[in-house]
Amino acid sequence: MPATMLPAINPARCTGCGRCVAVCAPHVLSLHPLGWVKTAALDDAAGCTGCAQCRVVCPFGAVRMMRGVHEPRLTRELRKLIDASRVAALGTTQDDGAPFVSMVPFAVEPQQRCLVLHVSGLAAHTRYLQAREMVSLLVMAAEAPDKAVHDLPRVTLQGRASIPARDSALWTACRDAYLKRFPDVEPMTQLGDFRFVSIQLDTARQVAGFGAARTVEAEELSRVLGGKDAA
Repeated sequence: MPATMLPAINPARCTGCGRCVAVCAPHVLSLHPLGWVKTAALDDAAGCTGCAQCRVVCPFGAVRMMRGVHEPRLTRELRKLIDASRVAALGTTQDDGAPFVSMVPFAVEPQQRCLVLHVSGLAAHTRYLQAREMVSLLVMAAEAPDKAVHDLPRVTLQGRASIPARDSALWTACRDAYLKRFPDVEPMTQLGDFRFVSIQLDTARQVAGFGAARTVEAEELSRVLGGKDAA
């Protein structure tokens, strides 16, 4: 059973010196790449004893002992990226098998734990995803003048698209989530040519920065879309 108090490491204070990693008897701390530097992180909350030796040896005040359930740093960063982003590059497959990429605004429906699109029936990507449900989306942090483009946080999401029946429970949930993020498009939801698309995610590839990449499975993606309090 995890300790009641767990170390929370502030990356702004951590220098990557490794003192906390060296003193950790159960070996649940390690150094992770964060851009061009490294920072300490808790890898195994279940194995932590809560001894606080990591806090004691840190000369920079980067470690605090905090009560609560531990969430890995990369999971927090993935949730932050998706919550802060409003558009994605949508990948679908054309009838001849060639890839087709387009820009789409998206929202998150936390109860159904899916992504939501609002698309025109006349759009090519709508026709393609109706014919072939497997789709991919790229969500990426915005460029900044002082940040290398190779270091930009990003995630490639893979899932299955479906179009809920109008006025169904899923349609209503998708509409509410989309209008919460984009209230100005409400008139477009009344047009018969437009429809909502629900995307259930199966897997993802997250790049949190230079040298920090991993595969994310469906269970963790479900928790991310469900919000920070999701079980």
